[in-house]
Amino acid sequence: MERKVRKVSKKDTVSNLPNLPCLPYLPDLSSRPGAMMLITVLIAGSVALTIGLSIALRGIGEIDMGIAEVQTLKAFGIAEGCTEEALFQLSHDESYTGGLLTLGDGDCTIDVTSDGSERIINVTATMKRWIRKIEVRVDLAGPQVTILEWKQDPT
Repeated sequence: MERKVRKVSKKDTVSNLPNLPCLPYLPDLSSRPGAMMLITVLIAGSVALTIGLSIALRGIGEIDMGIAEVQTLKAFGIAEGCTEEALFQLSHDESYTGGLLTLGDGDCTIDVTSDGSERIINVTATMKRWIRKIEVRVDLAGPQVTILEWKQDPT
């Protein structure tokens, strides 16, 4: 199909031009300095608000990351404390099998399994929603508890 294109001449009026889009009426603001100032202030205010909100949201994200880091360190501290408690208990009682322990705001589960004179201590510490795990292999043969291996869960 061939499309017909009609040239617009100076004689054409709006009523006889086909399919022209209708433009809304835009007032002339150059004669109203107050309106121009209001529009300028609104645009500048919206830009400043956008910048301010992005800075504030970034700050909130940084605070959340800081809180998570502190809670993770607390959970790790609880795991280490529970591991030390298990080592202490094993130094006094070779048949110690573990249990539940509360330290500060966190809890931990201590599980001790035996393999001859060796013991494997598994500690899982929980601080709110953060969890840290430590596994220690010790030898009880001799006058004191000897740590053979100490593994920390990196997560």
